[in-house]
Amino acid sequence: MTLQAQLASEMKTLPPENVREVLNFVRFLRLRRSIDTAQAYFWTRHWQANEKAVEQDKRRGRVRGNGTMRDMVKVLGR
Repeated sequence: MTLQAQLASEMKTLPPENVREVLNFVRFLRLRRSIDTAQAYFWTRHWQANEKAVEQDKRRGRVRGNGTMRDMVKVLGR
């Protein structure tokens, strides 16, 4: 039995939420080839969701300063 056949056989026994998790891992493995492994975390859904939230906060004016340490010191000193 090939590895693919073994995987297909195992997949048939998994509940849908576990199948989804396996598919997400397969997508991660594909992406990993094109992304520097040291940077892989930054491409996870969790990290990207946080990045999107930060961008929304910036657009809504909830962020003060420009993101530099020097500007943070200025903003906190007010």
